[in-house]
Amino acid sequence: MKAIEHWPVLKGSKWNESTFDFRKSMFKVGNTTQWKNYLFRLYYTYGRSIAVEPYPTGLSPEDLVQGLNNTKVNEYYNSMINLAKKNNVSIHNTNYEDDLKKILDFEIELARARLLPLQNLNSTSNEVRMTLGELMNNYSFFNWQEYISYLSGSPVDLSKIIIIKNANYMKKVNESFNSTEMKRTLANYIIWKHADDNVKTARDLESENCVDIVSSKLPIAVGAIYFQNYNNSKIINVENEIKKMILNIKSQILEMIRDATWIDNSTKTNIFEKLMSFKHEIGGIRIFTNNSRTNEFYKNLELLDDENFNDAIQGIKLFEEKVRSTSGFGFFMNSIASHFYQSDASFSQGYNLMMLQSDFFDIEQPNYMNYGALGTTIGHEMTHGLDIKGINYDANGRWNDSQWTSFSKNNFHNKSKCIIEQYNNFTVPEVGLNVNGTITQGETVADNSGIKAAYRAYKELLNNDKKLPGLEYTPEQLFWISFANSRCEINSNELLRNKYLSDVHPPIKFRVIGALSNMPEFAKDFNCPSGSNMNPTKKCSVW
Repeated sequence: MKAIEHWPVLKGSKWNESTFDFRKSMFKVGNTTQWKNYLFRLYYTYGRSIAVEPYPTGLSPEDLVQGLNNTKVNEYYNSMINLAKKNNVSIHNTNYEDDLKKILDFEIELARARLLPLQNLNSTSNEVRMTLGELMNNYSFFNWQEYISYLSGSPVDLSKIIIIKNANYMKKVNESFNSTEMKRTLANYIIWKHADDNVKTARDLESENCVDIVSSKLPIAVGAIYFQNYNNSKIINVENEIKKMILNIKSQILEMIRDATWIDNSTKTNIFEKLMSFKHEIGGIRIFTNNSRTNEFYKNLELLDDENFNDAIQGIKLFEEKVRSTSGFGFFMNSIASHFYQSDASFSQGYNLMMLQSDFFDIEQPNYMNYGALGTTIGHEMTHGLDIKGINYDANGRWNDSQWTSFSKNNFHNKSKCIIEQYNNFTVPEVGLNVNGTITQGETVADNSGIKAAYRAYKELLNNDKKLPGLEYTPEQLFWISFANSRCEINSNELLRNKYLSDVHPPIKFRVIGALSNMPEFAKDFNCPSGSNMNPTKKCSVW
């Protein structure tokens, strides 16, 4: 926390702006000095491109843009004031609240810039690809080549392609650095964020138990220990069964593409090539069962015997941030979380350890349960490669907006309009708002396509499942029930409101109802009357 000594808020008029260099904002943690800017972060995508994205915020952008009218923002601002007071701010700066208010105003402006692109998901113009040389020219406030070379461990050529994930946000950051009036605010912001980060870590250490801390900070090590205590033969069987499921579902998606009359043969050829290049990683099995790879991951992590626990945790966080940005371990660093990973750029999927349990998959369960839960999710993630953004990446993970002809793209957009309008009509009564069909179309199209592919794949295996004695439901009905059961969630009204405002994922209730009501097979299996809510006359389908 020595950085707090250089906080302009505390130094008042004695702060010398010539001593502040954003490019050299270094923070010492334990025996390690790391650069951390809290404005953007760089990482290698799974297609090995370099991407630049906004730095994750503690508060949601939706909360921040409401300013001090929002309870959370008010609490956040008060925590700034409390930190300043604890460090005797009034000694050198009686007008310290002016500095703090400017920090908050800056964060609000960044939040607005971050949210603006979400107003139009149809446009991919906010994600920009350029060479490193162009990045240096367009966003000249920072020596990108120097820093990317530092992260990579070797010089990076100016012709290297960089993906700017949110060009609107980066434009705002660039404008701020080009303003001489912003230098004090930027210094205040970066040191404040570092101090707040340390305070939050200390608070987390007080509230979390030891297992939670170690699991979240050392996921690769915990994953390795998990597998060491797991039946090895069962691991291999699980991996093989899920691979079969993936192949079966991919086969059905290929058939769905072949049957589509609204796309031309040129587009189909490119889609087939992309589908055949599809990659997947199942729970990090090959990583976690290989001790040498686990050791490789942690070989450069240094912790001092005499450093305190808080510094050790901060050191681990900084270490993992660099490794995440430069290696292929990024997915596995979240391996014990209940989460899927899908990448448009590399057309790849990852399935974390927690997903390979009975709620989603168990090798002893009937196929209708596994295909209804995990299978529909595999289909969902796989068809993301064919959604509004995914169609612009080729089989090698390169941006190529000529993969689809104009004829096929226009038809895709027209077919997607049906789903947009359908979900626009879903009302969230708890907050009095409707689902935003435009923002959520990437997810809802994938929901509808994924469940269709999974059901078709399951039907190919149906003879392996028999109706259980005393159970009133057929195997087909249990497929649909398994799908719905795996999508349970409870939301606060505040979270529902945020989902409406900006989340590309609509409330899960409507994701289930919307997808099932579009499936003629669902209506047939449950004998839903024609024209009823779950068997409407007008159904939407893209694939």
